[in-house]
Amino acid sequence: MTGGTGLAGGRTGIGGGGGRVRLHGGRVPRGRARDEHGNGERPSLVTVLGLIVISGASSLIFELLWIRALGLYFGTTVAAITTVVATYTAGLALGSVVFGRRADRSPSPLRLYSSIELSIGLVSVAVSLLLLHGAGPLSLLARLSAASGALSDVTRALTLFAILLVPTTLMGGTLPVLARARTHAGDGGKAVGLLYAFNTGGAVLGALLPDGILIPALGMTMTALVAALGNLAVALLARRLPEPPTPARAVEPSPAPAQSQRQRIALLLFAVSGFCAMGYEVLWSRVLEHLVEGLVIGFSVLLAVYLVAVAIGSRLTSARADRSRSPLAWAALCLSGSGLLAFAPIAALPRFHALLFAYFPLDPTLARAAESRWWLLSLASSVFLEGGACLLMGAAFPYLAAVCVREGIAGRGSGRLYAANAVAGVLGSFCAGFLLIPTLGVERGFLLLAAIAATIGTLVLFVAERSTRLRVVGGAVALAVLVVGWLLPEDQFRRAFLSGPTPEYVREGTTTSVAVLSHSTFGSPTWRELKTPGVTMSDTRFSSRRYMGLMAHLPMFLAREHASALLICFGVGNTARSLLSHRDLERLDVVDISREVLGASPYFAAVTVGGDPLLDPRTHVTVDDGRHYLLTTTRTYDVITSEPPPPNHAGVVNLYSREYYRAARHALRPGGVLAQWLPVVQLSEDDMLAMIGAVAAEFPYLELRYGFNYQWILLGSDTRPSWGEDAWNRIASEAAVARDLAALGVRGEPDLAATLIQGDAALRAASRMVAPVDDDLPSIEYPIDSVPRPPRIPAALVGDPRDAFTGKVPTPADVDAALTMGIVLRALPLRSAGSPEFRELALGTTLRAALRLAPRHPAIFALLDVDDIACDAAEAWLALHPTDDAASFLLARRAFYENDFAGADARLAAMDPASVSAATYWFLRGSCADALGRPDDAASAFRRAVAASSDERFRVGLESLPMRAPVP
Repeated sequence: MTGGTGLAGGRTGIGGGGGRVRLHGGRVPRGRARDEHGNGERPSLVTVLGLIVISGASSLIFELLWIRALGLYFGTTVAAITTVVATYTAGLALGSVVFGRRADRSPSPLRLYSSIELSIGLVSVAVSLLLLHGAGPLSLLARLSAASGALSDVTRALTLFAILLVPTTLMGGTLPVLARARTHAGDGGKAVGLLYAFNTGGAVLGALLPDGILIPALGMTMTALVAALGNLAVALLARRLPEPPTPARAVEPSPAPAQSQRQRIALLLFAVSGFCAMGYEVLWSRVLEHLVEGLVIGFSVLLAVYLVAVAIGSRLTSARADRSRSPLAWAALCLSGSGLLAFAPIAALPRFHALLFAYFPLDPTLARAAESRWWLLSLASSVFLEGGACLLMGAAFPYLAAVCVREGIAGRGSGRLYAANAVAGVLGSFCAGFLLIPTLGVERGFLLLAAIAATIGTLVLFVAERSTRLRVVGGAVALAVLVVGWLLPEDQFRRAFLSGPTPEYVREGTTTSVAVLSHSTFGSPTWRELKTPGVTMSDTRFSSRRYMGLMAHLPMFLAREHASALLICFGVGNTARSLLSHRDLERLDVVDISREVLGASPYFAAVTVGGDPLLDPRTHVTVDDGRHYLLTTTRTYDVITSEPPPPNHAGVVNLYSREYYRAARHALRPGGVLAQWLPVVQLSEDDMLAMIGAVAAEFPYLELRYGFNYQWILLGSDTRPSWGEDAWNRIASEAAVARDLAALGVRGEPDLAATLIQGDAALRAASRMVAPVDDDLPSIEYPIDSVPRPPRIPAALVGDPRDAFTGKVPTPADVDAALTMGIVLRALPLRSAGSPEFRELALGTTLRAALRLAPRHPAIFALLDVDDIACDAAEAWLALHPTDDAASFLLARRAFYENDFAGADARLAAMDPASVSAATYWFLRGSCADALGRPDDAASAFRRAVAASSDERFRVGLESLPMRAPVP
């Protein structure tokens, strides 16, 4: 492929043949046509191109499936994925060389091609079945690879090469064989360019079909069978086509010195194109993560646009290449131009980012948009980033083929071209992922690759072209790259995606890009946020600290023993700090795929109580994919907490499947407990049930617990865990644990026990309605349905919190805690209610009932957005700015919910209603007056609130409020 790509290699030039075979009779059978001289027959062009399209689609489907399947056992780290791509591409390069020589000697290239396609189909199905269903041997290979220590990367590469060698070698042989079958005297560029363009068009289907239709609907195994059927159909049809005539044997041994030099230059250009293109693709993928939140469909569209643009470019120049007097010059000019067009979008990235979300805004009533929006975002982003550069890279290919591919040596020439491109492409991906991004960053990485392409292209122009005009154009392109790079601000990439507070820490690493942003409330730094491409991954606000802290405390209280814990995905360290507060914990293993995330830990430790958990002597850090670690570790644990990124991010579904939970259960000791984050706010109803079903399929007992808002927690264990009051008193009496629980708003054993939302039997019954997430059907990876705000929760998932106290005589504190949790669960949808005044009316009225049962409860105040941290910041701000109405309004609301109606009324009376939400202001004034026994003032204020609001629900709800509001 021009520019080569590990995700696109091996699809080029897979198709039918051509040539002249004389018939004994005047008729030309269907599917055949006479040649251009009318003295023979050749396969119909439509038939040949149809074969090319089908074959290209099948080969790319297999490649994408294998990359994903191998990631299940050898990890989804950049090193692991790059190793898969490298071994895959190495096999393709080997096949192109081996079969290139054989094709030139073959008297029946189409029969050879048919045999190759048949072999690809059969061998690829076998490999797919091994990778998708060979958990036993693959897990053993993964453990052996990991056990080799310093040689683990080498062992992994050799293992993967052994698995992929045969099918990839066969795939690599298709282009040379078809080049031999289709090439006539003087049309090497046209023939190979045409094959390339239409085969690449088939690869586009192969890029889009798996994630667009096949995997969500059929699963990965059936997708592999569909791809194999494509190969088998091509093999059968190719065998029915007429063979081309045998050309004169290769005359290559004695080319003119000038021709030999031109071929070497062409190989150099194609190698540089492959190196730069694979490097661009790694960088484009990182930019796209920011634009489409790392969704898998985004990468499918990125690859498809790459292939479409390359195919169009190749098709546009395939007819001109053989007639060109200076094919090398035109190829060099295309290479230089591709460098400029690859870098130029970075200069316009902030503007494009703003326009993109102006044209494709997220509906505020949705927490997650439907899949159609993500397809459109991905398409617009991919065309903007890579369309122009890939068009020129494709345009260069026929010119290079015109130099290297000739009748008689077509197989050998095209094979050498492809091998040079593929090997250089692997080097480009390694350099971009492991050198350019960590050392230079994405922006400067683009600049360096663009400069390489422009410089090499310009040098070739001066060597191979005498035309002053073309030399001037090439030099101008190279100069433009340098000028744009010189003038572009160094933080252009960051400014496009990190608007807002100036980041305190930014790292662009091999695995991901990470930023730490510090946020202020009324001028006081109050919380810090961990931002990764496209999303906020975690933060130190009370809401996050509470549910992440409960991810630690709940399993620690429920597990039989508490000596060792495993934390998969570190985030900002909230869960790790809570785990380490337990004195009985002797060892905490932290596994995270990103060094950059781990490196940000000190910035979050500085604003939280408990210090940096990575500095605790009990903490042991491993940089690895969480699933790969579970498959390869020999350790066992009492507690495992799993907090992966959102489940629809590419590759993350591997940490939510039943096979993942099977590995987790094997790593748990008897009586151990798994805690799994359930981000209800981001999930459709089917997603929730599928995720719960995956845990239920592997654990004999599970519970659903409340964390905070719509961040819930699934607990899995081998038996029903329980704790008594004695255990609570023993564990919670530890000073560090008591301090941490208080910071999370847990005010006693009943408070923690009442977090139970639903028990085992009901969860299993509800989850049976949907197929569980597994490796073969990773359903939650595809955001097909939109998720409303608030999310729709299946009724069967929410039970009675009083069930937490079944089996004992509940105390008054137990009853109050259970009733409080029931009110909170009913109130959650009201947090997403329309206008501010309606939220104040509906949510506030509901949660005031909870506050009567649990006065001044921090978690309830947080749901009302009047938490302690924000109020402390408001008081400090008012000490310096006593007339600030926003700070006064926050403190007035806090006083109102503390039942300090006089204090709230006094603060409100000193404010200007126009400076805040007027309808909310008058509603609170009326409520305070009513509570203080001033019904006339209350009625007047409520009338003003109704007049100030356009929310009909608020107006209707408020009209009768003065008549039913009690006077204390």
